[in-house]
Amino acid sequence: MKAVCWFAVNGKWEGTFTPGEYSVCWRLKVVNPQGGQQHFLAWKKPLRFSLSYLGTSVQKELDLRNLPRNGFEKWFEFMVGEIVVRGIYDSAVKLKLEFGIEEIDCSFWKGGLFLDCLTVRPSHCDETIYRSQPELHASSARGRPGVF
Repeated sequence: MKAVCWFAVNGKWEGTFTPGEYSVCWRLKVVNPQGGQQHFLAWKKPLRFSLSYLGTSVQKELDLRNLPRNGFEKWFEFMVGEIVVRGIYDSAVKLKLEFGIEEIDCSFWKGGLFLDCLTVRPSHCDETIYRSQPELHASSARGRPGVF
């Protein structure tokens, strides 16, 4: 496991969508490199998530210190925002997304954060998204997630 003092992930993605509402979520997991469940390697500031599309920009924060006790060591999804695609029924609309996560306070080292993927899916499919509820829903990891 690696420790970093500056953490930033940015990307761009272009896709074709039919009209409707879509949820944009990051799939992640927080573990404690020292083996405990509550105090992990110095995520003392919130992660800042960003999402931009069609001139709309959304920013959201997640303070990892406020995760429920059963949220550690489990995969969960954090919803950054929703996309509304307008158009004629079943017509394809090209959409460019720009997204990112960062925590750039260099006064302490951070570690134990696993990133799996960014998901974009119809909003009616988001029953497992973390929305500050007391329990997180875990699922098995897919592929090889990044470890930070």
